[in-house]
Amino acid sequence: MATYFTSTTGNDNNSGNQSFPFLTIARGLQSVVTGDTLYIRGGAYSEEINNQTQVVASGTSWSNPVTISSFSTEIVTLNGGGRLNLNGYGSTIAQYIIFNGLILDGQTTGDTGVFFGGPLVHHIRLQNSEVRNYFHQGIQGYDNTNIELINVKSHHNGIDRLKHGLYMAVQNLLIDGCEFYSNSGYGIQLYHQSGTNLELNGGIVRNTRVYNNLGDGGVTINNTSNFLFCNNLVYNNVGEGVGVCYNGVNSVRIFNNTFYGNGGNAINICAGVPGTSIQNNIIYNNSGAINDVSGLSFQNKNLINQNPFFVNQSSLDFHLTATSQAVNAGATLIEVTTDFDGTTRPQGSGYDIGAYEFVIFIPSLSITCDDSLPWTLISSGVFINNSLLKTVNFSIKPARWICFRAISEVNGNPWASCAELSVLVNGVSLLPKSSWTIWCFDSQEVGSGNLASRCIDEDINTFWHTQFITGTPGYPHNLVIDLGRPYPLNGFTYLPRQDGGINGTVARYEFYISDYFIPSGRVMQLSMMQPFLAM
Repeated sequence: MATYFTSTTGNDNNSGNQSFPFLTIARGLQSVVTGDTLYIRGGAYSEEINNQTQVVASGTSWSNPVTISSFSTEIVTLNGGGRLNLNGYGSTIAQYIIFNGLILDGQTTGDTGVFFGGPLVHHIRLQNSEVRNYFHQGIQGYDNTNIELINVKSHHNGIDRLKHGLYMAVQNLLIDGCEFYSNSGYGIQLYHQSGTNLELNGGIVRNTRVYNNLGDGGVTINNTSNFLFCNNLVYNNVGEGVGVCYNGVNSVRIFNNTFYGNGGNAINICAGVPGTSIQNNIIYNNSGAINDVSGLSFQNKNLINQNPFFVNQSSLDFHLTATSQAVNAGATLIEVTTDFDGTTRPQGSGYDIGAYEFVIFIPSLSITCDDSLPWTLISSGVFINNSLLKTVNFSIKPARWICFRAISEVNGNPWASCAELSVLVNGVSLLPKSSWTIWCFDSQEVGSGNLASRCIDEDINTFWHTQFITGTPGYPHNLVIDLGRPYPLNGFTYLPRQDGGINGTVARYEFYISDYFIPSGRVMQLSMMQPFLAM
């Protein structure tokens, strides 16, 4: 498994390592084979990724994929009509490929930003990326299976009502944690013009925002069976919120969504559509509520046109307050075990209605940063001694507070340093970090500007370093971060300092989580968080 690098300051005659990167993405793709990773350094590239004109290697499984990714938190843009095109209608196979951290910008000249087409294209994951300013479709795909879109934004695409943020007909489609907004047509159109039934069998759209789209509505679901639409926020679209209509569609489940301010009905069900289940939805301030022309849907526990008492309706914060009628009022649905934020359902005596569960945080002065917070050890180990990004994965753990604990340094010195520390949600770095706070720490070097906050500033050229000018406190070194609210974490990343130095580069580490309250601004006085971090 090799790692290659491309940089706007590179040279295609280089070896392609981090010190001597290639210049173009195309040259990097020539070197990549199964299991390899191509890191693209920050900058703008007037290129495309296209398996019809380039060799784009495939993986063999999700544990042995090909990965094409931006490096760390650097911003990578494919512009000037650059696109991502995987066409499998001929003999070209594309499978088990991860595209991560890319911005595809059509600059109003590009046709379609992303295209996944044909039965030989399958098991493709696009994550932590953005697709914008294409005059046709933002993201398009047909006649394939197992396409995953995770933490993807598609916006300002299209020139008329038939051009959409996403236009797909894919079996086992997963859309999770995405945003579709300000597109000229639908935000999401799931439809195949051939009219073949069950083109989207088994798909899921969850934890996604669909808003401010200018065409016929936010979402339209067609050609499908056994489709789940849950934990979504659908608001301020010109037309309907979600429509379920064409070509033998059946068994669509619309669960625990929040529909607000849409210019048409929140939910439209067309004539002859069987098996639609509509449960636990908040429907408020739309032009209409549920319009079921079929008369065949099952409707249960929806809060319709009653004030749901959102936290801040004017700023579109659809979290619930304690007085909301949606709290504990929903049906228990085994398909929806968490909410939009990843909070476990239920939090009270029953499921809440809408995309969010109401969560109570109780401040307590008796809980301190250094001696009584109930931390849970999630991961420990030893990092490989190099300057590359380290990724640690684990099963989903809801948490608001994290503690990165450095136990030793690569050269045995008493210091710790970190260029960027990130957490993963659905395998994707949680960005931006603007809502994160350094809650407490045991040491930072103020004299050199190597503050604890440097490890979450999204700038790989800065870094946190423990004190070394006027003192050298020893290990362990603890850094506690408040993520702002709970998230379903399934990993974290540690990026060592990128300035060529190695002092403080962490060797042995421990990673802890907590979802309890910690008083703000406490700087730890102890070298260990007792008793929980001492376990």
